[in-house]
Amino acid sequence: MKKNLSLLTTSKLFANITEPELLSLSSQLDGHTRRLVKGEMLINEGDYYNYIGLVLTGELCVTKVFTDGTQSHLEKLLPTYIIGADIACTPSKISPYTVFATEDTSIWTLSYTYIEKPSVMPDPIRMQITQNLLHFISNENIRKLHKIEVLSKKRLRDRILTYLIIQSKLKNNTTFEIPFNRNQLADYLCVNRSALSHELSLMEKEGILTFHKNTFDLKIF
Repeated sequence: MKKNLSLLTTSKLFANITEPELLSLSSQLDGHTRRLVKGEMLINEGDYYNYIGLVLTGELCVTKVFTDGTQSHLEKLLPTYIIGADIACTPSKISPYTVFATEDTSIWTLSYTYIEKPSVMPDPIRMQITQNLLHFISNENIRKLHKIEVLSKKRLRDRILTYLIIQSKLKNNTTFEIPFNRNQLADYLCVNRSALSHELSLMEKEGILTFHKNTFDLKIF
C-alpha cells in the first residue's frame, strides 16, 4: 500500500482522506496487489466476491455473457477505478457480470469486511469511505440508466446518437473520446459491428458527425 499511496489517494474510494491518514491504515486494511495477464479473468459471473479493488495499471473490461454466447460490454475500467463495490455491498455478494483484463493489469484489493466492521479503523475515516462508496455506486446506477436509455431505442442510428449525445454531455464538449473501440462499442450497443461501421459512415456522409477511431465530433448542435 505504501508503494501505491499517491495513486490510491486519487481514487474515489479514498476521496477526502489524506495521505498520512491512509498510510496509518496500511497495516489495518491488509490490502494486496494482484497482477493479471491479458485475457485473465478477475471475476466470473456467479462468483462470490467480497473485495473492493482499485485498478493501478492496465485495463479491465466488465461484460455480460448471455446464454446464446453473445456478450455486451458494460464498462472499461482504467487506473484508480473501483472494482467490485456494487457486488461486495450486496447481501449475497454474488457477481452478476464478468471482469477480465484486456491488457496486462495490476490491481490493489482489500476485503470489504475491513470496511463493514466498525472496530477496524477510526470511525470518521470509515464513515468517509462508506460515503465515498455510496457516491460511487449512485454514479454507477446513473451510468446503467444511460445504457437502458440507449438500448430502449429500436433503430441503430437512434442508439448511436443517444449514446454519443450522452457522452458529449458528460464531457461538456461536442468533440470527445469514447472508452470503447469499434468491437466494444458494437457490443455495448448490442448490434453487429459491420452494421455499426456502415451506419457511422452514412452519418458522416450526411454531416451528422465526424470520427476517427474512438474520437467523435457531433455536428448536430
